[in-house]
Amino acid sequence: MADPSADQENDDIVPNPKNNDPKPSRHKIRNRKDISNKVLGSMRHHTGLRETAEIVTAAWIDGGLIIPDDVIDHNKGGKGSVMQWIERKIGRKLVWIVCDLHTNELPLRHLIQELDGKTLSNNRWSGPLGKMMDSATELQINRALKESQLALHSLSLHILWLTTALRFCRIWVAHHILKGNQLYNLRLIVQFIVGVYLPNWFNTKVKSSFSEGPRHVLFQLELLRSQPRKVVQTVEQIIRRSSWYAHREAVLQTILCSKDEKERKVAVKKILDMKLMSGSGHDESVGDDSFKVRETPEINLDAKNLTDLIDLDNIQAGSEPPLTCSLTSVQVRAFQVNHMCVPGFPSHTQSIERCVQRMSEASSHAISQERREGYIRAQVVSRQVMSRNRSKKDMFSMVCSNTGS
Repeated sequence: MADPSADQENDDIVPNPKNNDPKPSRHKIRNRKDISNKVLGSMRHHTGLRETAEIVTAAWIDGGLIIPDDVIDHNKGGKGSVMQWIERKIGRKLVWIVCDLHTNELPLRHLIQELDGKTLSNNRWSGPLGKMMDSATELQINRALKESQLALHSLSLHILWLTTALRFCRIWVAHHILKGNQLYNLRLIVQFIVGVYLPNWFNTKVKSSFSEGPRHVLFQLELLRSQPRKVVQTVEQIIRRSSWYAHREAVLQTILCSKDEKERKVAVKKILDMKLMSGSGHDESVGDDSFKVRETPEINLDAKNLTDLIDLDNIQAGSEPPLTCSLTSVQVRAFQVNHMCVPGFPSHTQSIERCVQRMSEASSHAISQERREGYIRAQVVSRQVMSRNRSKKDMFSMVCSNTGS
């Protein structure tokens, strides 16, 4: 049900009726404390602060609902990050879910900036390759290329949402006049897209559970090792800084959910040692879920399994996974036999971004909270009823749903 009192919490996406602006205005919140207060205020309106799940997600932050894009990179790590401030406010640590699709874009974005040129304020690129983006689809395909290379063109017809990456691929398979250093840079970018970016994107979509986040980091590192040395050196620091799923809490949680019994025994031993260090090592006592500042760990770029991804031997008190803090030592030992089952929260925020887009659209048509909710619900029902309209069978299904027969 709509909550009229929540209108104040959504002022940043409500159009201003005084200036007849059809587009929703966003309130520029730059203080991380203010952002955390905004998120917690929304949680109070909908579920109550203490009744929420033990998971906080960067979905609202990554989706751009309450903050501008120029401060997005500062919200997922460090002592002053938004997620750290949320934990401070609640007084306990939470599971961090950072969008894997956004994380996957950071190395590609940095590689393009280093090889071609920086982005402009109007979502365009300043380099010679970036300036070809708008006309990439108008270039003639080079039919003299090998069939494997022409497959990039076929791929670009089916994955229209990966605009930047696939337009670079489109330029590569087309007739162009690029030579020398520009052609060499284009080749490096396309090799990274085909060899790292796209496989990791599909892997995230197929294995979308947040418990797979550390394995996505491991998979990205495996793909990166096949790239030219210049590319590896260019994106290495970006991958290190954006390895938020390599926190000790996330890695141990993933190992507990593994089907490999040997891996689970390693995680169980580490967690029991942490419980003992925090003074809760008795069989019937639970773990320590108090707030702890997290620093992005140093990852091993040559790691081939999760136990080698970070230094798990350096046990620190307070690094226990949040989902096991409420479990006793006896319950944790049981995971040596059967793997732990966790909620199926996704490791990316694509669905949240669709909701943000739908909310922004509703805000341009309706003012009050109730009317915006009614507009969105009507759209959902319409799409369910009229999901397809390609044959008489589809029309018959629509008539039956309307008549209730």
